[in-house]
Amino acid sequence: AAAEWTKLLELLPSDGDALASLTSLHRASGDGNALAQILRRRVGIEEADSARADLLAELAQVQEEKLKDVSGAVTTLKRLLELAPQHRDALARLDRIFVRGERWVELADALGREAKAADAAEDTNAALQFRYRLADLKETRLLDKEGALGMYEEILAIRSDHEEALTRVEALVQKDPLNGRAAEALAKAFELNGSWAQLAGMIELRAGM
Repeated sequence: AAAEWTKLLELLPSDGDALASLTSLHRASGDGNALAQILRRRVGIEEADSARADLLAELAQVQEEKLKDVSGAVTTLKRLLELAPQHRDALARLDRIFVRGERWVELADALGREAKAADAAEDTNAALQFRYRLADLKETRLLDKEGALGMYEEILAIRSDHEEALTRVEALVQKDPLNGRAAEALAKAFELNGSWAQLAGMIELRAGM
């Protein structure tokens, strides 16, 4: 059957039925190279952005999982995000690839985009998770302390009782009581949470310096 559809495509390169049928056949056969080839062909002739995005998403999956072509998958996902900047599945796949490859700068960009996509979807819990991961990445991997503090500030502005962010900012103040920016962020959170004993303790700590 695949040979017959391939012959038809030689005569009619854009035949939709032939392309769809070959896609299904190659999916079923598990032939990753053939499936990737037909998906690329479909991407090239598909006019609707949403349909192209779906094809690119499948192509990236095939490249990563079947062909073990991580570089190709990243390139495909970036093409997809040009069409659909907040495509959460594509961002999640990039996220996983960058974590595995310890590609921290690229991961930081992906996490920032994931947070914005979650904001757009009104998925507050996910948005906070992405921001916290980005803050942790900046602090521990990229050694960007100010950038990390900025992310902790964003998190606490959204959810003043975010335990992990509070712990990190408290640690910054403990390490450097003269860090006014961290102290201010922590004080605001303590006030909003009604954590008066903790606020008083922080004030005493800074007064003792």
